[in-house]
Formats: sequence, C-alpha cells, structure tokens
Amino acid sequence: MDVFLSDEARRLYERLLAGEPGEQDGTAVHELVVNGLVRHDGGLLTVAPPGIAMRRMLAGQQRHLLDALTLLGDQYAELELLEKRFPVAAPVESELLRNPAEIAAHWHDLTHATRGPCYTLQTGPAASPVQQRWAAARLRSQLTTPARFRAVCSSSVLEQPAGRGEAEQLVGAGGQLRVHPSLPGELVLTDHGALLLVDGPGEPVAMVVRTRGMVAALRHYFDLLWSRSAPFGRSGGEADPPSPAQRQVLWLAAAGLKDEAIARSLGRSTRWVRRHFEVLEERLGATNRLTLGVAAARRGWV
Repeated sequence: MDVFLSDEARRLYERLLAGEPGEQDGTAVHELVVNGLVRHDGGLLTVAPPGIAMRRMLAGQQRHLLDALTLLGDQYAELELLEKRFPVAAPVESELLRNPAEIAAHWHDLTHATRGPCYTLQTGPAASPVQQRWAAARLRSQLTTPARFRAVCSSSVLEQPAGRGEAEQLVGAGGQLRVHPSLPGELVLTDHGALLLVDGPGEPVAMVVRTRGMVAALRHYFDLLWSRSAPFGRSGGEADPPSPAQRQVLWLAAAGLKDEAIARSLGRSTRWVRRHFEVLEERLGATNRLTLGVAAARRGWV
C-alpha cells in the first residue's frame, strides 16, 4: 500500500482505521477518496478495510496502465506514419576519413565507447601528418585505459626509442603486447567497429568499418596475427612450461572434461580452473580453448 500513497495519506488512513479522529478535508483526505480508501458519509469519513482498499488501489493502477498502453500504441502508430513520410537513411557502413583531426577524434570515440577490449596493429614510425595524429590518438587512448588494449606491433616499432618506450609503458600498465616481423597496416578494433589506416593517393587515409560481418572478419584476422606473434621481450616460440597443476588441467581438458568436472577432479573451484586456462592462453597467445589445445600439443604439454 505504501507504493500507492503519500506518507501523509498513509498515516491518515492508519489513524482512521484505528478509530482515531482525522481531518475532514485536505490533500491527504482527497488522496484517500480518489483511491477509494475512504468516502464521505453524512459528514463523516467511512474507512474501507485494508483488503478492499488494496483491491481498489490495484484496480485503479490497472486502469492507469491500460490508459498508458493505449496512449503508447497511438504514439507508435504515429511514429510509423512519420517514418513512412520521412524515411531515415540507412547508416553508412564504411567511409574514408582524410582529415587528421577527424581521424584522431574517431579513434578516441571508438575506444571510449566500448567497455570491452581494444585490439590494435602498429606498423612503424609516424611519417605523415595523418600517421602522427593517428599515433597520438593511440597513445592517449592507451594511457587512459591501458589494461583494455591487446596490441600487435611490427619489429620496426621497437627499433625506435619512442616506439619501445610506448611498448614498455603499455605492458607495464597492464596491457598486452606481441611482436610480429611485418604487418600489412595499422588497425584499431572494438565491438563498436574498426578503423584502418590504408594507403591513399597522397598520404594514408582511415577507413571506418561498421558492418558487423567485416568487424568479425577483422577480429579473426587479428587473432591469427596474435597467435603468430611473440610476446614482447621474448623470442618467438618461447614460453614458460606449465606448472604441475596447469599440466593436470590441460590433460583433463584434452580428455574431454568440462571446467566443472575438472574442478571436481582436482578438488578445486571452477573459478580456479578457468583462471589457469586464462594464464595458459595468455602465455601461448591463444584466443580460445581450441587454439590453446593446438598450441599446447605442439609444445608437447599434452
């Protein structure tokens, strides 16, 4: 009953229900009368029992809801007429950006509009104005939320003092970085879309990609490059061997056991098992259980 009445009306109703005298008019009385909890009877207020009072209030709220739904239906019908009269153009699935400031702003919007991870490819030193603004936008984004970034850079990036400093800063702040001998281009990718730096007639331009299928394809491409890259500061193919517990987790997973069954077998929690999988995936550069199993088998861990 509290959700339907103001505090003043509720207190007045409780006093009247207990047989205590109460005011004959005023805002609280009007509220009780409108909701059907009391009625004027020969100059006196007659109080409805709580059960009847609640039923009346629920019936009144139901009428309000029906009225609101009817109004909402009318408004949707009006919206359909407006959309037919003034059709909205479909959003552009891809476009080219040539202005360096616009490219940098789009990078910022793309990386800050998502709460998920950001995937980037970095190829080398910034030579043109577009590349310089691109690199500056990348650095600002990584400094803001470094732990969200998973980056692959070409070996030439680390040959430059500024590039190596940025790489060390990203990894030191919790980001993930791998090194590839040669990359075809630069990229930033999130669940909201992608931005690629491509060769233009004069200097590089940025291509905005919003199509879900293209974004998914770019993510698969990034995962392929990531799996073929070496962790920053480590030569390709090198990886710390698994601990005895991690080796047990891998063996049981290879035998077809799910996380819950592995946890029961080892007397551990499911969260403990999944944490070991996450560590192993990061160590081997795997992006899922399948690629983890392949990478572990290649190293003779299972």
